[in-house]
This record gives sequence, C-alpha cells and structure tokens, in this order.
Amino acid sequence: MKSVAVVLLGLTLCLSAAAAQEEEGGDARGEVTYDRRGLIINGTRMMLFSGEIHYPRSTPEMWPKLIAKAKLGGLDVIQSYVFWNVHEPIQGQHNFEGRYDLVKFIREIQAQGLYVSLRIGPFVEAEWKYGGFPFWLHDVPNITFRSDNEPFKQHMQSFVTKIVTMMKNEGLYYPQGGPIIISQIENEYQMVERSFGSSGPPYVRWAAAMAVNLHTDVPWMMCKQNDAPDPVDSDAYMERRLFGIQKVGIQQGQQPMHLLNNDLWGYQVGLFGEENKIYIQEETYNVGWIAINNLTDHPLTWYRIKKRELNTTFATPAGNDAVTLDLTGMEKGEVWVNGDSIGRYWVSFKAPSGQPSQSLYHIPQSFLKSEDNLLVLVEEMGGNPMRITMNTMSVTIVPPAPRRVARLIDELLMVEEWRMAYSNGKPA
Repeated sequence: MKSVAVVLLGLTLCLSAAAAQEEEGGDARGEVTYDRRGLIINGTRMMLFSGEIHYPRSTPEMWPKLIAKAKLGGLDVIQSYVFWNVHEPIQGQHNFEGRYDLVKFIREIQAQGLYVSLRIGPFVEAEWKYGGFPFWLHDVPNITFRSDNEPFKQHMQSFVTKIVTMMKNEGLYYPQGGPIIISQIENEYQMVERSFGSSGPPYVRWAAAMAVNLHTDVPWMMCKQNDAPDPVDSDAYMERRLFGIQKVGIQQGQQPMHLLNNDLWGYQVGLFGEENKIYIQEETYNVGWIAINNLTDHPLTWYRIKKRELNTTFATPAGNDAVTLDLTGMEKGEVWVNGDSIGRYWVSFKAPSGQPSQSLYHIPQSFLKSEDNLLVLVEEMGGNPMRITMNTMSVTIVPPAPRRVARLIDELLMVEEWRMAYSNGKPA
C-alpha cells in the first residue's frame, strides 16, 4: 500500500481454513468463530468487505468523516495496522495521544456500526519507515528481527501484550461488546521465511502460540502464511540485524543496488534529523540550512521548502479543494507539514507504463494553518527538489466520468538543504 494520508482499499476479508478460534468468551454479545468458508458471527456466516484506514496517517478530526465514507462505500470492516514505532518511539515510553489514539479510533469505528480487524504485526511494512519497528530496536544486543531470536521475541511479546491488554481493558473485543472481530500477528512472512533458514518455522509457531495464549476470544490470522499452525490463519521485506548492520541498500527491480554503506554511517543523517525533530518550527533553526544552488541528486538529505521571498513558511491556499504536493522530481523519502508526517513517498517506483506509480501526495487540510506552514522532507536516494510544486485538486463532473483538475498554486518555491558533516567516516 502506498504511503498516503489515508489508505482505503476495498477488498473481501479473506479468512481461510486456518483462521483462529479461541475458547468461547461467554459474553451475551456472542462469539466469533470460523470454518473453511469464513467467519461466523453469533452463529451466522457472513461475507464481509473490508478496507484500510491507517489512523496515524490522518487526524482524529478526520476519522469520523473517513469512516462514514468507508461505510457509505459498502465496507463492513475497517482494518488497520498498529504502528509500534509511533507508540514506543523511545524504549519504555509510550504514546497513545492525538493521531496515535488507537482506542479513540476504534471507538469511532464502533460508533458508526462497523467491525474492526486489528493488524498488530508488529512488523507491518505498509510503506511505513522501518516496517513499523522503532529505531531503538536495532540497538538491542544480539537481536535478529523476525526470527527465533530471544531478544526479538521478548520485545515483540511485550508490545503485543500491551496492545491486547489495552484492548481488553477498554472492552473492545467483540465478546466484550466491542467491534474487534479478528486480530493479526506478523505480516506476510511466508515470502521471506526461507531467508531465515532454520529459525523461520519455529518463529512462526512461537508467534502463533504467543498470540493465541493472550486469550482475546476472537480469531487470529497471519496473512498469507500457509504454514500457520492451528488455530491461526494464513509476505513484505526482510528486516534483519545480526551483530550490527551488515549491509543496507535500496533496489528497484533489475536496477543496480543503491548501497548505503555502513562504513560512512550515512543513514544517521535521517536518524539524527528525526531524533532532533528538525521538521518542527522550533527545532528547524538548530541546524545549518544552506541554499542548494541548483545542485541536485543528493542522497540522505533533508530539505526545507519555502517561498521564494525571504519567508521560511508558506500560506494555505484559499478554498476547500484538496492540497497536494507534486513530488515528481524526487525518489523516496518522507514529508512533514507543520511537524506532522503525511507519510512516505516513493516516486521512483514505476508503474508498468514507466511512469511513477504515484507522484501527487495529499496534505490533509487539518495539518495546515492559514499562514506560516512549514514543509520539510528527507530524501533517501537523490532527486531534484527544485521540481517540487504545490497544487490544489478538484473533481469536475463531466459525463460520462469525473475529470480531475489540478491547479498549480505556488510555483515560486525555494529549497534549502541540510546534510551532516563527516570526519573519518563518522558524523562530525
């Protein structure tokens, strides 16, 4: 799924023979069971249509309208991943406020009469940085992600248990009267399982048993995991660390690997920028921004976008049309507006036509202020930030099909960059 403010994907909730069933909860609300044809809720087999809304990619003010549109479109179930790195950005320090208020998001779904599929993961992929893992997890001694590795299993179990306990305490599972009818552990692991050798299968068995033993009284699934053990249902990029990063690279199709060599610790420019929150107004002045002077294609570089006048911010366009960024000239990275991430972009990922699979990225109106908006992005691979433009987007009904009309609202944008200085291969 692409990294946009909100993802709504219409599909059938597929729960095959391996879908989990735990012991009956005994609540008057009834139970959720399964057979080879799908879910059975209160004794009735149901065909459910589901779609994704990722709560951190929108704001609480947006949730009611988005959920209402999903319901109007015929969905029965709202699915969402649970994003470990936003909930525990620092080890042992948790955040469930604002855009990360998972309980509030689920209650809004319930208020509108829909079910919830809670995809805990905690590896989620989802075009989300580090696959949803917090950066501090990398520094745990002797850890290997997503394998039969005790340090990883310990931290994974701790987070999953915290989420499940929170849901139980809030009464959000279906037998308790809540909307959650199914949960997911791990995510699309089968396509990378062989890469982990002998530690893959026991990890799958452990993850399934760990989840079931949390006794949620609703089914568990693993998503496309044919060897998922009973009673759990049956792909994503391998995230692995063993005694430090061995090699990090970015590759698309048959193109050459773009290596991020560990010897230079170049990736730390991204980590340092995020750790010091240089994408918010108060912190953006703590680093030395310089004009790029038409020099482009710098990997691992932070950019601050401003108007060509001496202002470091920009105003919100008038009207209620959707506001978008055209990132055609960029490759892969993440964008923040007024300190809020609008998600990751991957313009260099091409469709079969050879064109970017996505180049316009939505900025939610609730992220914007009438004046003094700050736009910051970090580019991982290169690109030309001088080609970034801001647009409004409207839909004009012209039979027989709607026609999207984009209007350039600010072509007079300047770009400043910030990169780290290095000494002896390390940040100075």
